Amino acid sequence: MAEKRVSVRLAAVGGRQVRAELEGVGEAGSRGFGRLSREMEAANARLAAFSRRVRVAAAAAVAAAAAAGVAMIRSGLQTVDAQAKLAQSLGTTVASIQTLERAGELAGVSMSGIEQATKDLTRRLS
Repeated sequence: MAEKRVSVRLAAVGGRQVRAELEGVGEAGSRGFGRLSREMEAANARLAAFSRRVRVAAAAAVAAAAAAGVAMIRSGLQTVDAQAKLAQSLGTTVASIQTLERAGELAGVSMSGIEQATKDLTRRLS
């Protein structure tokens, strides 16, 4: 198989000037890359600080939600306990007390008012 080789020689007019300009471009590129690297490091540091603040805020939000959940459960248990005690003192069921409470809410009467009136009625009847 035949093989051919081609050589190309380029010559630039004002070669020294071209070389100086290319070196200048290289130096400017190096300085620009260095500046870009410093800016990227600073941006990464700011992003890491932001990430830490978000993590702290998220942890605080989770803790607050957990505390609110515990408070809601505790309040619900206290309500059920109060209804059970009232039902036992009146000789009825918790379901009937819950029905009475719902009727009171619809009528605009508080449960404490219903409870007191029921106790007064029971005391007068006995």
